[in-house]
This record gives sequence, C-alpha cells and structure tokens, in this order.
Amino acid sequence: DGQYLITAGPPGDVSAPPASPLNFRLYTWTGSTNDAPLERTTDFPDGFSPEGALPPAGALASNSGVQFVSDDPDACWKSFTANVGAAIMPPPFSLALAPPANGSVQLNLAAQTGLTYTVEFTSTLTNWFWLRTVNSTGAITPFLDATATNDTRFYRARY
Repeated sequence: DGQYLITAGPPGDVSAPPASPLNFRLYTWTGSTNDAPLERTTDFPDGFSPEGALPPAGALASNSGVQFVSDDPDACWKSFTANVGAAIMPPPFSLALAPPANGSVQLNLAAQTGLTYTVEFTSTLTNWFWLRTVNSTGAITPFLDATATNDTRFYRARY
C-alpha cells in the first residue's frame, strides 16, 4: 500500500543513552522518489537496537502499534512494541525569484540553517526536473539558474 517503515540509529549494539544523537529514529515513507521520508516521534526504549518491524495491516497512523525486533548480545531477538508517533514536519521555507543577475535567473531560498533542499523546475507543471541541491546556510541562500531561457519556467523547493 505504499507505506514503508525505516529504522535508523547509531552503529553498535544499543542506543545508550537514548538521547540525540545516539538514539534510534523511525521514519515512514511512501516509496515515491518524489517524497522524502518523514521522521516520527516514536520513543524506542533504552537498551534496544531495533533491526526489524512488524507493522499492523492497513494504513499506518500515529497511534498504530508496531512490533519491533532487536538482536542484542545479551538476549537474542528481544522484542518490544511502540507507537509510530506523529510526523515531525520540516520547518517552513520559501523559494522566491529575485531580480535577474547578469542575465541569469536568481532565486532565494529562505530556510532553516543546515537543512538540504532539492530545487526543481518545469514549464508544464506536470514534469519536474532537478535543478540543484541547496544546503541552507542562513536566513536566505541565494543561487542562480544559469540554464534558464526566455521560456516560461516554474520552480519549487522540496525538503
């Protein structure tokens, strides 16, 4: 049904202590290359290393219970149950056109510092093409589209 669970965490046996950046995290993903995985607010218990998941049948919701399997050295194949948790949405951002610079289209990405965005363009609003990856370096990150012509072109940024 196009729903995937992804567990991610530190190398080694267990998350100890279960605090960032040494904690495990859960993501859901649609399976589409157009969609980024969404981090969930799942709390994994201390002392476990989730390596597999048995999700319930049907659509996943924040209160869906998932059975996780943990292969740890002190007790092979321990398991625990945790809710998927609410999606952690990316912070708001905007992409705006600026006055042309030396004949090139200039765009400004206003986003949280340190996040990575994909900027795409289209002339049809149906087929989008990669333009560049932008690592936000401050309140506004300017960049150029040197490939733009006089044709109509639309832009979007995705987290």
